[in-house]
Amino acid sequence: MAAPVCSLGRTVKRWSIILGINGAAVLALIFAFFAATENYIKARRRTTLVYESHPLHRQQFVPNQAIDIPGAHIEIGPHSMRGAEPSMPKPEDELRIFVMGGSSVFDIFSDSSWPESLSQYVQTSTRGRAASYNGGVPGSTSRESLALYKDKVRFFDPDVVLIYQSWNDAKYMRPFQEGVDVDSFFALHEDPADSYRFLTDPRPLRNWHALQRRLRDFRTGGRMQEGLRRSREIDAEIGDVHLNDDWAQTPGMDYWRRNIRDFVQTIRADGAQPVLVLQTTLVTADLDPKLRSLVRYDFVDLGHEDIVQITEIMTTVLREVAAQEGVPVIDVRDGMNGRADYFADHVHLKPEGSAALARAVGEALNAVLAGH
Repeated sequence: MAAPVCSLGRTVKRWSIILGINGAAVLALIFAFFAATENYIKARRRTTLVYESHPLHRQQFVPNQAIDIPGAHIEIGPHSMRGAEPSMPKPEDELRIFVMGGSSVFDIFSDSSWPESLSQYVQTSTRGRAASYNGGVPGSTSRESLALYKDKVRFFDPDVVLIYQSWNDAKYMRPFQEGVDVDSFFALHEDPADSYRFLTDPRPLRNWHALQRRLRDFRTGGRMQEGLRRSREIDAEIGDVHLNDDWAQTPGMDYWRRNIRDFVQTIRADGAQPVLVLQTTLVTADLDPKLRSLVRYDFVDLGHEDIVQITEIMTTVLREVAAQEGVPVIDVRDGMNGRADYFADHVHLKPEGSAALARAVGEALNAVLAGH
């Protein structure tokens, strides 16, 4: 009986060693998994603004977050918008200004966004001081900005509301050549919260999503330069394509007109002064071909000629609505458009451009407030 007992003992010892080694390997893998993903999460969190879904304006920023990117420190307040939350009730001596729009209002490349800087150029005769606030959310169209105004901004009791939009609305002119309504508009969007699960899900799910994103980054990182080159080629190809000779007659342009008219009428009904500001852009009809590499034709899926035509028609619509509703228009494009020293790309401003726009709009707003 001694031999079987010894054999059993050796078997038990061997499996104990194997299990011990495997257990150590498993523990090492678990440790590596959490170490790698936590470092990735920490690094991305410092430079990523997190959105959450919203039933009215599709998406909004998660409140009380901040990021640092080269040249800019950006804070999202408790009101889910950039910068400080306006105090309530509003001080009696304050002329309160809000600027509504997309990423060109949010102004991601500037440490102090142009809407926030605007007030230093605004002179008031009936109030002690002007205070301006940023209502821009990257990606927002006029329809979403209107919803954000109705849902939040109106309750901060603004005196003046500037509407500065067109590029994000131009993005939908091509898919909306045949028809558009609110349901079809929202059907084009995914739930924004899904993109941030690597930052918002409970652990270890967020670690799992972070690992997937890190692997994806690793797979594409080696081809980044090739991908950038190909992207520029695609932009060049799209830039030469002309799709439509009359964008003015499309349902998308009618949708733009309705949104702007509703925006103006809603602001006025609240007792505030609506002001339409024509959006500045790098894209001009005679843009230097060397600068076309800065234009994201793929973003709007339109060629250069179509973008120029759509922009002009949208501008015409803004002026028509302004005339019909009796509201002022601010146009500072002559001093801004087409300037590579002001624009980082097709529509987003460098800090120099942001400062120039704040000054130009502020000075023009003085004339509006004076009744000119």
